[in-house]
Amino acid sequence: MKFKIAAVIFLLGLCVSGIHAMAKDAFLCMRPEENVAVTIDENKNCVFTEMRASNGALVSPQLSKEGVTYLPLRYICEAAGLTEAPAGVDMPEGSFRYNPLPDGQYVEIRSGGQYYVHKLGDYFSYDDGSGVIKTGRAVNVDGTVYIPMGYIAKLTNGQVFYNDKWKKISFLSGSLNHDDYLDAENDLRFDRRMYMEYEFYSNNLTGSTMYLATDGLDIRDLKDETAQKPRSISRSGNRLYYLNEAGTVMTKTERQPDEAVMQFYDENGNGASINAVTVFVCRNKIYGIQAESGNSGRLFQANLDGTQFVYLTNDYVYNLIMRKRDEVYYLYYCEAATKATIHMIDTRTMDNYTIELTNYSHVNVLDKIKQFVVGDRIVATIDEAGTLRVFRLDDCLEDFEIQRVWDENYLTFWTTPEGYELNNITAMNFDYTNNVLYISATTEGFSASYYYTLQNNCLKRLETSDYPITDVALFKNLGDWTFHVKIVNGGWQMNHLAYYDGNVVFEDE
Repeated sequence: MKFKIAAVIFLLGLCVSGIHAMAKDAFLCMRPEENVAVTIDENKNCVFTEMRASNGALVSPQLSKEGVTYLPLRYICEAAGLTEAPAGVDMPEGSFRYNPLPDGQYVEIRSGGQYYVHKLGDYFSYDDGSGVIKTGRAVNVDGTVYIPMGYIAKLTNGQVFYNDKWKKISFLSGSLNHDDYLDAENDLRFDRRMYMEYEFYSNNLTGSTMYLATDGLDIRDLKDETAQKPRSISRSGNRLYYLNEAGTVMTKTERQPDEAVMQFYDENGNGASINAVTVFVCRNKIYGIQAESGNSGRLFQANLDGTQFVYLTNDYVYNLIMRKRDEVYYLYYCEAATKATIHMIDTRTMDNYTIELTNYSHVNVLDKIKQFVVGDRIVATIDEAGTLRVFRLDDCLEDFEIQRVWDENYLTFWTTPEGYELNNITAMNFDYTNNVLYISATTEGFSASYYYTLQNNCLKRLETSDYPITDVALFKNLGDWTFHVKIVNGGWQMNHLAYYDGNVVFEDE
């Protein structure tokens, strides 16, 4: 089934695999203190790359107090098209080297017919390319030499761009053009981002089998591309990751017939047998829950090629979700032992936080959680009886994992304003782009599902249907519009979702 929608890398090592492939036409988009950046592959598609030192350690770009971005000398020079000159020889044009001498340590660069030399630790001034004069230095930290990125860009006719809103730094060299990769605000173009992945709210409402293709225009149903019974679909580039009916992790290229079982291997190369209850990908990593008991099991992580498989928890967990807030990604899950404890993992550091959500008597307000979602200043849960509870927070959980809830912000829903009983809430989801809570519930004695959004402390039903709604997905397309796609009585329908003053309006597509 196919639908058409209208329409720094900072590596702490002196040797980085794959750097020679980026010696020409290099594009790097990064944020300080984060160990994943965006680069381009051989087809000039944007892809995520993990920032690792030559010793395998994860690293991230560093920003000085003067606002100068520092990168390892070898990495940024080779990315800018320079080659390393051996010691003791005359440096050719387009080369660099680190030269420790008896009187000190030096960085040498020959570019554009000019020779530049800097003693480590000595400050120098340079034009960052925009007419702003900055001051920086070459510095040796723990055996690795760093240098200002903007300085190398200046010497090699590269370009550096800054996005103040998201604190992103981008580097372009070779023949690459700004408008081909960045928008007017120097952020990564939306269509470039879309190729890598799509919003995490897109595909888990009722476990949809539909996905948005990498062209940002086509909505496809994975059931048409595989003999499996697919679920838990996620995407990295044009590669799909999903589970079959048995819980085996599968992968295939969109629109192509090829299909393979994912093989997992730990850091020692030992194979790991995986049957999962959920799986998704994020920034070159695959996350999931290894099935152990019902829908619970141990949380795992691996590279997209299945290597470096590792368990992130010892205890059984369930209801694994990924939330993107601003430009940062967070994992949330519930403890299977308590069914009343939520955890949060910051994927930048992999720190694991226990969420404390209590009333002002310090009593936990979470209980018998079957499913939960997290949004901006909101946590919503469905308990084992199908009761919906919504907790309005003073702050986001990513900022404060310990929060108190006033009684008036602790909402329990049994009926809708229209008087319909919510006696069987089967699933829910959260639209992170528009901060809208969606509820799937069976009402009025029929088996059809209906969808609700939270407005003014009430649940408003979005639509009615005389036939069962069996599949729903939310997508944000190339035109930056949100679409609601559903299967009704075996046929597909699609609506453009418009948001006005907190109201959700379906506009026929």
